[in-house]
Amino acid sequence: MYRKEYQDAYLEAEITKLKAAILKWATERDLWFDSGMRSYVEQIENEPRDTPVILEITSEGPLQNILFGEDSYGEQGNFIEFLNGIGYLKLADASHVMNWCRSASDGVIKDKSSLVTPAAVSKVLQSLRPGIDARIVHSTWGHNMTHNSFSLVIKESKHAALLMSLSNRTVYADPYGQMGTEIPILDESALRNLSVDNVRRVKRVDLGYGRGFGYSDDDALFAQWDGLPADFNYYD
Repeated sequence: MYRKEYQDAYLEAEITKLKAAILKWATERDLWFDSGMRSYVEQIENEPRDTPVILEITSEGPLQNILFGEDSYGEQGNFIEFLNGIGYLKLADASHVMNWCRSASDGVIKDKSSLVTPAAVSKVLQSLRPGIDARIVHSTWGHNMTHNSFSLVIKESKHAALLMSLSNRTVYADPYGQMGTEIPILDESALRNLSVDNVRRVKRVDLGYGRGFGYSDDDALFAQWDGLPADFNYYD
């Protein structure tokens, strides 16, 4: 019988190898976005119980769709084959894969701002081009009113992105401050918005009609800002 510390060291090495293999597989296919991995011990801080659990994968990105049945990327079969190939899934179908990973709602990264460092965001701000820059996006909202939402693309993959909300600066307003034009604030003070409430994950989408691409979630559709002051109108 091996001593426990040797058994633990072996298992830790195997988990490290498995993490690296999964990360490489998903990254090569541009699927590793807004995802994470933890061993059972890292997640539960205890030894596995009756059902052996090697690794927990959490994802709110493309990988989640593959693992939980919405396989729009056509990679679920390849993922199962990959796991079989490295010896961690001998008999599996889609339901086994779903059971093998926890639901993303149990461990998804709630604070998206933690995925990007302030230094990285500062670098993006400093590299913005005057006028039109594809990383500055804009959306409008409001019932019988026009509100502007500006955001900065702070991280992006082929299919998704992280947007950080930007504060607005008034360029012109009527005497009551209810109608006018505004632009986004793009100086270093924007770093204050790198917080859980101001960073969202969005899908990259084709806007159609030759308009290029934009970003969407359940609440808004963002397109590239045209660099001009945007109209706002709060009169109902």
